[in-house]
Amino acid sequence: MAANPIPKILDELFTMAEDAVDWANQFEAGIGLLHNKELAIRTDLTDGITKEEQYQGERSGKKPLSTTVRVQDSNVKTYILLARDVLVPHLGGQYNEAWLETGFPNNSLQLPSTQSARQALVGLLRDYFTNHPTHENAALNVTAARAATLFSDFSAARSALNAKQTAIGQKKALRDPAVEKLKARMRGLIGELDQLLGPLDPRWLAFGLNMPGAVETPDPAESLVLTLIGPGAVFADWDNALRALRYHVQIFVVGVDTDFHTVQTVIGESEATLTGLPAGRTVRVRIISVNDAGSAPPSDVVEIVLPA
Repeated sequence: MAANPIPKILDELFTMAEDAVDWANQFEAGIGLLHNKELAIRTDLTDGITKEEQYQGERSGKKPLSTTVRVQDSNVKTYILLARDVLVPHLGGQYNEAWLETGFPNNSLQLPSTQSARQALVGLLRDYFTNHPTHENAALNVTAARAATLFSDFSAARSALNAKQTAIGQKKALRDPAVEKLKARMRGLIGELDQLLGPLDPRWLAFGLNMPGAVETPDPAESLVLTLIGPGAVFADWDNALRALRYHVQIFVVGVDTDFHTVQTVIGESEATLTGLPAGRTVRVRIISVNDAGSAPPSDVVEIVLPA
């Protein structure tokens, strides 16, 4: 029996709802729909699409902010390591009490492992060089002024990214319930149609749905393996696909064809011998499993290079 699962991928969910909207107006009166009419479906669909677009729009602004944070963090890392080297002649090559004022954490001269710790350290180094200007190295730009700039820029970049992440979370918190409401609407429509239509009523198809009484389409073919067996000849073998009655074997010759085309239809077996293939060409092969309810998506494409 064919089922009508609710898609998990949003684009597929929106497409299902679009199909339902298109045909609900035409058929809802004749079928007797009461709870899941065109207006109700359209309202939930529009809300879901709008909130998904707002969420994705917010997400699109995150990448440049993340890049800015990485750049600023890299600048801070470089400064901290230079500052450490500049201070070694003044404070010693091993951590001791003289280093406390610099702000290096955990009784260590190692670069801090987190962004927040690195931001704090560059701020403390700013204060250290402000209090000890003779320890600055202008030639290496290890100065209080440089540390102040780095601290300010890094802080601003991280704050902007945090604000963006918060905004993204807020948009997602609005998007998710809208999507769940649309899914519930589609489940409600399917349930209502199940009460009003027969299992083989073609109006199921008009709504973009499967007829519950129809045989399910087969699973896709899998595990395709190609073996060269002679000049221009290839043996193709794949696993049996659940509910498949026959298989279309399709090829695409690179540099010759513009699309895949069927060269054999195999019934009752899951293998085929392909002959007459052009020498020296790369041939791509895929399998489409078929039954009386329709066809499955194509198998993964496998290619083989024929000897010249």
